[in-house]
Amino acid sequence: MALADLYLEARQCPFPRLGRIIGDFVLYDSLLMGVVSCRIAGDHVKALDIPVPDEESLAAAENLRAKSNVTPDEAEFLAYYAMLERLRESLRQDA
Repeated sequence: MALADLYLEARQCPFPRLGRIIGDFVLYDSLLMGVVSCRIAGDHVKALDIPVPDEESLAAAENLRAKSNVTPDEAEFLAYYAMLERLRESLRQDA
């Protein structure tokens, strides 16, 4: 899927409730979406410019993935996190 298509998909997803309380996830989301937006607009993006999630967000995602049964809020967070990871990977391939 093209970066622009992933970006449009991401913009349509509601921000997860847990994303507001886990680490710096709000900042990560904002930075990543900004970099993607710039790249779609034609700006060159170096691999070092691509944001990475903070340690607390990474740990939360790993812990939630390991759970056998997640709550709806946890599932929402994991789905959104996975979408951001797809955006990051697409940016990395394009950088």
